[in-house]
Amino acid sequence: MSKLTKLFEKYRTKAIHDFGTSFYHDPVMLGMASLFVVQLVSLLLLLIFRVQPGSVVPLTYNVVYGVTYSSTWFGPYYYLLALAGFGVINYLIAWAYFDKERLLSYLIACVNILLAALMILYIFNLTALVS
Repeated sequence: MSKLTKLFEKYRTKAIHDFGTSFYHDPVMLGMASLFVVQLVSLLLLLIFRVQPGSVVPLTYNVVYGVTYSSTWFGPYYYLLALAGFGVINYLIAWAYFDKERLLSYLIACVNILLAALMILYIFNLTALVS
């Protein structure tokens, strides 16, 4: 073995020892998954407290035409279900590739967090127009 390979193996085993080898024991993945769950819960609470049953919720808003598509009060909950489904699928993909490519798993989990943050902003702005 070359000196570079030995050095790589030394730091690889040290990193595996420090961060763990399991998807379920990795602190970065646990932090990202828990942040995603907190975002889902905050989105659910946002919907519960801002959208009352029987109200009409605008789903799209255009500057020129105003509200172009509206739904009943339970329409935005479909966005929450879609986000949760997308998150579960992404975390399953991240779990499948965790042992082979850890960075890819981190990026997939980061996409979940960013998408949930954008969805919170989107729902927050749309529920401000609830009548």
